[in-house]
This record gives sequence, C-alpha cells and structure tokens, in this order.
Amino acid sequence: MGEVGGNDYNHAFKQGKNIENIRRLVPLVVDIISLSIKELIELGAVTFLVPGNFPIGCSPSLLTNFHGSEKDQYDPLTGCLTWLNQFSQHHNELLRKELENIQNLHPQINIIYVDYYKASTPFYQSPKNYGTFSDPLKQENLIAKYTFWYLNLASKFRLAPIICFWSN
Repeated sequence: MGEVGGNDYNHAFKQGKNIENIRRLVPLVVDIISLSIKELIELGAVTFLVPGNFPIGCSPSLLTNFHGSEKDQYDPLTGCLTWLNQFSQHHNELLRKELENIQNLHPQINIIYVDYYKASTPFYQSPKNYGTFSDPLKQENLIAKYTFWYLNLASKFRLAPIICFWSN
C-alpha cells in the first residue's frame, strides 16, 4: 500500500483548518486504510507493507506555509515544526494499533509497518551527512523560493519525492 492520509492532512493544514478539526480526520483515514486491507485479505492477499506518515513538520511546503511561527515551535536540531510532527506521530500511533488489531484477527497474514517517520528522521537531524545545507532556523531558509514549483511538478508527473531539501 502507498502512504495514505498525508495529502489529506497537508491540504487541510494549508487551508488553515484548526488542528483539532484536522485531528478528527485521523481515525477516518486509519479506518480507510483498515478497510482496504480487510478487503484485500478477502481477495486473497497475505502480505502487506503499510507505511506510516512522514514527519510533516519537516515538509518544505508546510514549513513555507507556517514560516511565521514562533521560534519555540521549531525543533532546534532539525528546524521542523514540532506540533506538526506530533500530529504525524498521532496518526502513526493510531495506525500501528489498528494494524495490530487486524493482525490479531488474521494471524495467517503478514503485516509489515513501514516507519517512514523514523526512516526519514536522520536526514533532518544530520543533514550535513547527506550534503551541504544551511541553518534550517534562519528566517531566509524557512521560505523556499522554488518549493511549490518543485512539489507541483512532482505531483504532475506522479513522482513521490521522499525528502526535499533546499539550500541557499
């Protein structure tokens, strides 16, 4: 399965929706994932790779959208917005619990949770290990001139970039 929910959440955040209203989407998104898996089980599928959400607080488009946030809302190590990453962790926690429930109901199948959050975190914690980057908390680095063009181009051609960094 592909990552589910990220676009729904990102769109709602970009529209300025209240975080409590967006949190109400999480159980609905997890239910859709669960129902999809159960339907595929009925069709005979036996192995599932189910990814969680990325740390959306590190997303260039959301960092650009919320660039006026107070400095204490950013992780000093990564430059990511902590409240958005907590949201991602909430989604991932509910998803993991639901996957455990499905696994208990269907012990004959294999469900492998793919932890995109954990896998991508080293890129944000130690970006210099992966190239040369500027201080993520400097104001001029919080606004990416070409972020939306890059993301729109990626969507247009159905590319799925895992990590998008920029440097000045």
